Amino acid sequence: MFGPATAGQERAVLGSVKSMIGHTMPTAGIAGLVKAALAVHHAVLLPTLHCDDPHPALAATRFRTIGAAQPWETADRVPAAPR
Repeated sequence: MFGPATAGQERAVLGSVKSMIGHTMPTAGIAGLVKAALAVHHAVLLPTLHCDDPHPALAATRFRTIGAAQPWETADRVPAAPR
């Protein structure tokens, strides 16, 4: 998982609640867990806020950031229409 990017493979999306509520807030860990659970439940990839210019080294990894929510599609599952 933590290796270099592989040509032709989709890259995992990074997201953070801390950009919304702060790094030192004790609730950041629980908020991250809730965010992850809701993202899986609703099949939505959530954006990383305030990350307009990610570190250039990120491009060489298997990870990426997104600026807007996107449907979370996999080979065996297409998300339901938004409610």
